[in-house]
Parts: sequence; C-alpha cells; structure tokens
Amino acid sequence: MKLNFLNIMNKKSTPDELAQEIVSLEAKEPDAIKECESAKKFAKDLRQRKLCGEVVTDEQIKNADRNVESALLDLEAVQEMLGTLMSRLILTYEEIRNNAAKDSQKSQDAISDEKLRIMDEIAKAKARLFVLAEVFYGPMADRQCKGGYIFLSDSENDKAYNAEVERLRTQVKHPTYYLKRDEIDRRFNWSVAVNPDDEAERLVNKYRPQTVPPQSGGAL
Repeated sequence: MKLNFLNIMNKKSTPDELAQEIVSLEAKEPDAIKECESAKKFAKDLRQRKLCGEVVTDEQIKNADRNVESALLDLEAVQEMLGTLMSRLILTYEEIRNNAAKDSQKSQDAISDEKLRIMDEIAKAKARLFVLAEVFYGPMADRQCKGGYIFLSDSENDKAYNAEVERLRTQVKHPTYYLKRDEIDRRFNWSVAVNPDDEAERLVNKYRPQTVPPQSGGAL
C-alpha cells in the first residue's frame, strides 16, 4: 500500500484524504512493531550466544544493532506521521467549525433585508384582514382576529380558501426565507456543538476496516 503522507501534508487536503492516509498508516504500524520486536529479539539472541561462548563476531552484533535502530526509527516515523496527520485532521475540523460560524453570520446578514420585507408584507396582510373582519364582524373584529377564530374551518369558504392558498403558493420563490434561515441555523448549531476531536475520530472510523464479530458456537 503506497503512502501519500508528503503529498497530503504539502497541500490543503480534505478531511477524507487525511482520514484515508491515517488508516493506511495504521495498517503499516503492526508490521513496523513486529519488525522492531523481531530485530530486538535477534540482536539479544546474538549477545546471549556470545556470552555463552559461541562464536559471534562483533560485526554480526553491529549489524544486528543497526537493524534494531533502523526498525525502531521506522516505527517512530510511522507513529509520528500518524500523530501529525491526526493533528492536521483535528485542525481542519476546527477551521471548518470556525468558518461555519462566520459564514452563518454572513448569510444571516445577507437575508436580513428579505426578513424585513416579509415582515412588512405580513403586517400589511394582517391590516387588510383586520379591515375585512371589521366589515364583516364589526366590533367583534379584533377578538375574531387576535383569537384566531377567523381561521377556523368554515365549510362555506374552505374551498375558496384552499384554492387561493394553492394559487399563492405557486407564486412563492424558492428557496423561501424560512428554508434559507433553517439552513443557516443548522450550520450555526453544528458549529457550536461540533467537537473536532470527535469528528476526526468518527471520520477515521469510517475508513477503518470493519471487524466482523465472532460467530457464536452451535448448540451442544
């Protein structure tokens, strides 16, 4: 499995690219540990044999020591690369979180005029409705409107009401102010709640090999 550590670190990598490289390195780590342990075992075995009087040259011991040092450095390199990549992944999520908060505020500012326009239209529509209610209910208009009674189901007018609602809905531009605000709120709430460490671990887990649970034995 080819490692792309240097390429990953030398460019602005995506979280997925970082996570995939972490998993690739994690796959290398057990082999590096095994190689280190094997080299140590062989080097100690040579020394034991020499201490017991067997013919073991200094050159053999030096070569074994060099192999131990090389294996140990390989293991440390893998582990340091893992630490570096995980730190970069966490930092990337911190940047994403901070940018999401900033973008949410900018987006909220961008639709502020639309909010004011809609609120103004709602106020005018309420005024028109109130005047019509006055025409129909007289002194009871205020109670009918504020109590919401004016919106109660009316078999005589439901058909006209529903038809007008559908007609007006076809004239609404999308995305609506509500959908824009909802998306902004979701991004902002995510930026407040997100934990970069947890997100980094979650993403790495996504690419780690899924272990299959052992099958239970058959009935005795």
